Amino acid sequence: MDMIAAEIWITLAAVGFKKIKITPSLTPVWTTDWMSEAGKQKLKTYGIAPPDKKFSIPADGVICPQCNSSSTKLVSEFGSTACKALYTCNDCKEPFDYFKCH
Repeated sequence: MDMIAAEIWITLAAVGFKKIKITPSLTPVWTTDWMSEAGKQKLKTYGIAPPDKKFSIPADGVICPQCNSSSTKLVSEFGSTACKALYTCNDCKEPFDYFKCH
């Protein structure tokens, strides 16, 4: 979050703002419920299975974003980031991240 604030500060200063105060707010807490269907589709297009409200970390059955198979297997509850779980597809054999619900 510090890096985001720094980037905002730099951008505002570059266009002439002199007195800049950035106040981070952690409320309301962000939730995957705020994701639009278009955003979820973009995750899938990128190769990340979007969150599904039916479960937070299912053992199997997450839809593979590569081939749309539901024959998938949980490899690790943590993927490339803590908010994702790592899966592999039994059909196309590709690994992929699942964006956890939260």
